[in-house]
Amino acid sequence: MDGMAMVEHRLQRMERHQRILYGWMVGIVALAGLTLAMGQAAQTSRPATTEDRSDSKRPREDFRFVETAERIQLFDQDEKLRLTLGECGDGVGLAIADSRGQARLVLAVGDGGPYLSMFDDRGQERVGLMFLDDGQYPLVRMFDKNGKGSVLLASENEGATLRFSDSNERIRTAIGHTIHGSTVVMFDDNGKERIDVGTNKFGPSIRILDQEGHERATLGVSLIEGKRDGAVTQRPESSFILFDRSSSVIWKAP
Repeated sequence: MDGMAMVEHRLQRMERHQRILYGWMVGIVALAGLTLAMGQAAQTSRPATTEDRSDSKRPREDFRFVETAERIQLFDQDEKLRLTLGECGDGVGLAIADSRGQARLVLAVGDGGPYLSMFDDRGQERVGLMFLDDGQYPLVRMFDKNGKGSVLLASENEGATLRFSDSNERIRTAIGHTIHGSTVVMFDDNGKERIDVGTNKFGPSIRILDQEGHERATLGVSLIEGKRDGAVTQRPESSFILFDRSSSVIWKAP
């Protein structure tokens, strides 16, 4: 498997597993958010007691726990819900909120493995940590302030992959590394591979492709197949080759 095929294979696997785990995680976050909102509403609507009205200067109570059949909740001194532990789907989730009641961290564990998610002060997820293939390989994803553009890092037995996406969730750069070599691939606005920089057992190379995916120029090591006899010739690191749209060599040096 060459460098580009390796990166494509990795990205497809990560996207597939991420959709499954992310969908499960959203349920955990929704449960935590609903629980926090219900707790805040309950505390806001709680009528003032005679003790509240007569002794406004009494010392604040410590954090207190409230346990129900579905979840355990922790309220702070201001009666704001700060922590929720509850069941969701095939697992359990823990949500921790800040002093404003905004969920900032969610930890969930289910049949698909653990998921850790961190949110900014607007409630937007910014960092997510999960595992692929039944908990064998870790994956980290970071989002921009709008939850769109992201950085994704995954590790597997064969190596690791780092992916950068723009605000439209289009992959713009992918970096992969295995025991066979390393590859950096850059994509255009249409998701087409345009530049491929890599190194493998044959040596380093830089490939430039057109919008149709045809290789148009290569600097460095490359394998050229003869049109007549089909013989494969390996070009050296100092080689520079230009191709036409039919992948035929139109110029080369040396």
